[in-house]
Amino acid sequence: MISILLIGIGRYSELIPGLINSFNGKISRNEIQFLVFTNQKKIITKKVDIGNVEYFYFKDSGWPLNTLLRFEMFNSVRNKLEASEKVYFMNANLRVIDDDFIDKLKNANFLFLKHPGFSGLRFWLSKPYDKNPLSSCFVDFFRRIFSDYIQGCFYGGDSRLFIKINETLLINFYNDWSAGYVSRVHDESYLNHYRIYLMDDKYEILSSLYAFPEGWFSLFKPKCISIDKSKFFGEGWFSNFKDT
Repeated sequence: MISILLIGIGRYSELIPGLINSFNGKISRNEIQFLVFTNQKKIITKKVDIGNVEYFYFKDSGWPLNTLLRFEMFNSVRNKLEASEKVYFMNANLRVIDDDFIDKLKNANFLFLKHPGFSGLRFWLSKPYDKNPLSSCFVDFFRRIFSDYIQGCFYGGDSRLFIKINETLLINFYNDWSAGYVSRVHDESYLNHYRIYLMDDKYEILSSLYAFPEGWFSLFKPKCISIDKSKFFGEGWFSNFKDT
């Protein structure tokens, strides 16, 4: 069984049916389940066409806690993750396009995703790693230049490994939060630090074709797209969302 973890707090819940429905016809319903953390269950259930969706209430804690608390959310359903063979987190605005994406989910030990915005040479110095040496997600100068920057919108693999990683990220977040520090790119900062310094298991870094931004040009067919939230919610969407 593959478990897909999804977060839909507030209006983000409107994105989730499109992601879940994009799996239709690509994988058997008895091979996958969706674990959705939301405070808007009714909005989602009206538009979902595939079975095996379970909902877990999570209150709206505002920005940036709605994204930083994902490690706590995932830990709260540990028993369900332990019963799964594979566990993945996916951003609600992703849409599966190609069957190759499903093959990766089924067969990978662990997957990370290369960020499409920081892959060129001229972006070496602009990768948004956390530079605070007192932070649990600090990345030193050498690694900031030469390491691939990982996007937090999709990651996962072997369930035991996912649980192990999530436990560490949760502790690191708690330590920083109690010290009054908010990581530079929130959950993504913790994920990058772990991959660079602590990941000693086999993993693969996928190209940005596995979460390709909507509207960008590519010579190759994307495996999964990241739909433009500005088109979905309208211009200025983020300033309207972050205070809710």
